[in-house]
Amino acid sequence: MQNNKIIENIFNKKFNKLEFNILDEKNSITNKISSNNPSIYIYTIHFNDNTQKTFVGKWKSKKIIFNGILLISNKNIKLATLLTKNHKIFGYNHSYIREIKFYKNVKKSLKNYLIHIDGCYCNNILDKYFIAMDNIANHQPIAPKDYKKILEIITEFHKTYYNQYSSIKKLSLNHYTESDYKKCKKAMLTLFNELDNNKYFDNNKILKINNFINNIDKEYKQVLFHQTLTHNDFSPRNIFLDKEQIYIYDWELACYQNPEHDLIEFLVFVLDKLDDNEVKDLISYFKSLLLEKIGVQINQNTYKKIIEFNVLEYVVNRLSLLRMANHKLNLKFIDQMTININRLMNILNI
Repeated sequence: MQNNKIIENIFNKKFNKLEFNILDEKNSITNKISSNNPSIYIYTIHFNDNTQKTFVGKWKSKKIIFNGILLISNKNIKLATLLTKNHKIFGYNHSYIREIKFYKNVKKSLKNYLIHIDGCYCNNILDKYFIAMDNIANHQPIAPKDYKKILEIITEFHKTYYNQYSSIKKLSLNHYTESDYKKCKKAMLTLFNELDNNKYFDNNKILKINNFINNIDKEYKQVLFHQTLTHNDFSPRNIFLDKEQIYIYDWELACYQNPEHDLIEFLVFVLDKLDDNEVKDLISYFKSLLLEKIGVQINQNTYKKIIEFNVLEYVVNRLSLLRMANHKLNLKFIDQMTININRLMNILNI
């Protein structure tokens, strides 16, 4: 099926002209990974009835997994092999189709916080997927004054799917098991120790992080009781503020795990805009908000353990991948994230 025909079928209208440009977003990693065949475009479609529409079109395929592993491993065959065997734990598993299933099946009460999807196309034989969604052209950058409102919205997702294990299959979520973490220790150790860690962490932290990796399956077992739908890529680049409306974008890495993962990921991106007391206040606000919404009490020591697990898991999982990829991407925000998480560990006495 030709691309024009796919788009025509999605909108169910004939058109006479289709214009498109690569979405050039300076902090976008997806198009950089897919540089030989960019996957995100801005389209303007001119219909035969003299109307037109501008939308974002996202192409996905299994190639993004292959390209990502090539980029991250940087010609290290051992690391590439380990990443290939453990790509689920690093967030790749079914990422190329997850958004389609997520948008189709997510509960209606949450759709006001999602960008409108015009339609999707799937070709399972070619592993080719296309999503057409509204373009939020005039969104404002989010600022510290918006952070609590953003946390209020993401905890609505956490509340709705809290301890609903059936949502894993329905939404095609990533879900890491104790066995997954046990199998990926070698990959995590290899990846983390390939990095220039002395530039960011003192020796005590490096020792603590390595010890955490060696025991990650046991650490995970202690926080398994507290899980829900998470965005799993919860950063300002995936949050749009359009006047008073906040939209959360790009759910392709959505996961079933501790809700605190979203909190930690968000903080890692914005920490340099906050002082220590503001960081502590946001963590406290998130905890109170979440526990009130889910109707659960978690004592202080247990909650501290949950926060610590999610900070360290982020260091050795997502952030390690980004740092390794950054050898070729040269994105300043990844360096800042590493500085931020070291500071977050200091604030939390980890």
